[in-house]
Amino acid sequence: MVTISTNKLIENPETKKIYGSSDDSTLKLSISLLGVLEPLIVFQVGDSDQYQIISGNRRLSVAKELGLNELPATIINPKNIDKVITIGHNEQRRKLPSHYIREYRTYNDLHNLTQGKKSTESKEAIEQRNQLFRDIAKSTLDRYLSIDKIAQKLADGDNLKYEKLMGELDSSGSADGTRKLFLKRLEDKENVERIAADFEYHSPEAVIYQKSSADLSVVADGSVAVVVTSPPYYEMRDYKSGDKQLGHEESEEVFVERLVKHFDDCKRVLDERGTVWVNLGDFTIDFSYKMVPEKFTIGMMNRGWILHDKIIWLKNNPVFNNAERSLVAHEYIYVFKKNQFVNYSFDWLRERDVRDNRFVIGVRGDKVKLRSIFDFRNGVLTTNVANNAMFREYCERAGIHLTHHATFPISIPTIAILTTTKEMDLVCDPFNGTATTGRSALLFFRRYVGFEVNPTYIKQSEIRLNMPTRKDLEYVRRGRVGRNPVSFETGKEFEARKKEYMEDVKNQIKTGIENGFTVISAFSVKF
Repeated sequence: MVTISTNKLIENPETKKIYGSSDDSTLKLSISLLGVLEPLIVFQVGDSDQYQIISGNRRLSVAKELGLNELPATIINPKNIDKVITIGHNEQRRKLPSHYIREYRTYNDLHNLTQGKKSTESKEAIEQRNQLFRDIAKSTLDRYLSIDKIAQKLADGDNLKYEKLMGELDSSGSADGTRKLFLKRLEDKENVERIAADFEYHSPEAVIYQKSSADLSVVADGSVAVVVTSPPYYEMRDYKSGDKQLGHEESEEVFVERLVKHFDDCKRVLDERGTVWVNLGDFTIDFSYKMVPEKFTIGMMNRGWILHDKIIWLKNNPVFNNAERSLVAHEYIYVFKKNQFVNYSFDWLRERDVRDNRFVIGVRGDKVKLRSIFDFRNGVLTTNVANNAMFREYCERAGIHLTHHATFPISIPTIAILTTTKEMDLVCDPFNGTATTGRSALLFFRRYVGFEVNPTYIKQSEIRLNMPTRKDLEYVRRGRVGRNPVSFETGKEFEARKKEYMEDVKNQIKTGIENGFTVISAFSVKF
C-alpha cells in the first residue's frame, strides 16, 4: 500500500454510471474522524504520474471536500476501464463486517472510550459514534463486536492470525455461523491449555485408555460381552486427534478400509456369543450418496464378520438442509457376530411397561421382540437428539468446555446393552468420544472399557461418568480394573450388597430421567 496525492487521482466514470450518486454524510463523518481506513484500488495511467481509480470514487470525493492531500491506495496492473471490472471491484462497495469492527475500535481508541466512562466529553464522543454507525443496526454491530472479541482471543496477539479470522468473517455470509465456529475453536484452545496432554480415566467399574482402538492388547481375550460404538463419519467433523484421524481420508473407500481394520482386534476380545453394534451414517459429495454404511458392512463381512441384525434409527428432529432431496431422518445400526451363536435376549422388554407396538411387536403375547426400526417419534422413546444440557453444565463447573457435540442418544447403547448383556458384563466402545456407551453401561450395572486418543474427550467422559445419576453406584461394585490386561472381577460382596442398594439405584435412575437423562424414558423402571 502507498499514499498518492489526491490531485493525481482520476475518478472512475463507470462507477458513477452504474451506481450514481449516494448520501456520503456517514462516510464523510467517518473519514473526518478516523481518516481513510480502506485503501483505494488504482492503476498507473501509462508513464504519467496520474492514477485511475477502479474502486474508491466516494472516498476521493469526500477527501477532496475535507481538504485531504493524500490517500492510501493499492496499485494493481493496468486495466481497461469497463463495466465488468468496475462491478468486480465494487462488490465490496457496502462495508464488510471487518470494516465496521476496525472503525469502531479505531474510534474508541481515538477518544479513549472505555466501558464505564461517563464524562461529558465521553458522552459527546458516544453520541458522535452513534451517528457514525447509523447505517448499521445496533444488534448487528454488537454481533460483529462479539465475534471480534473471540477473534482477538484466538489470535492471541498474532496480527496475521487475526487478519485471517477477519477474512473468514467477511467471506462467510453468516455472522452467527462464524461466531459459533470461532467460539468452538476458542473452547478447543482453552481446553487444550487446561487439560494434560496425557490423560486417562480409571475407576473400579470403568477405564478409558488414551490410545487407538486399532490395538486392544490391554483387553483380555473373550472378556467383552458387547461392543457398542459410533465411529467418526467420513468428512463430517474434526475430532482433533491428529493428522491421520479417521474420517479425513482421500476417499470413502480408503476410509472404509481403515475403519473395518479397527474392528479386527474386537474379534479377539469379544466373547464367543458377543456382538458388535455400529452406528454409522452416510454422506453426499458431488450431489450423490456414497453408500458408506453399505460399503462398511460388506467390508466387515469380507473380514469374517457375520451380519446378525440391521436396524434403522429414526430421528424426531433431524438437521434441516436445503438439498434437493429428502431430508435425512435416519441412520443405520449394524449388528455383527463371530459365529452363529449369539447372546440376544428381549427379556428386558417383558419387564417393562411397553404398550406402543411401533417399537416392539407381540407385546401381549408370550414372545416380544424389538422391531428393526427404532422409532423415537411421538414418545416411543422420549428423545430427539442427545440432550447434553446437563452434561455441558457439569463440564463448565469443572472449568472446561463441552466441545464434542456428535453424541448419540443414550437410548441407543442402552437398547444394545440390555439386549445382549447381563449385570457385571464388560461393555466396550472403541471410539469412546464422551462415553455415552459408558454412561449407559454403568447405569445398568455393567462394566466399561473405552478407547479415545483425544485427552479433552476423556476428561469430558470422566465428568459424565461422575455426574449425579451414578453417584452411589460404585458402592455396589467391588471389582478392580487391572492395567494390563483389563480384568473385571465381580467381587464376593457384590451379590450380598446388591439388594441393599437396589432401592437407591432405582431412585437414582428416576432422578436421572427427570433431569433429562434419557434412558428408555417411556418405560417404567422395574427390576
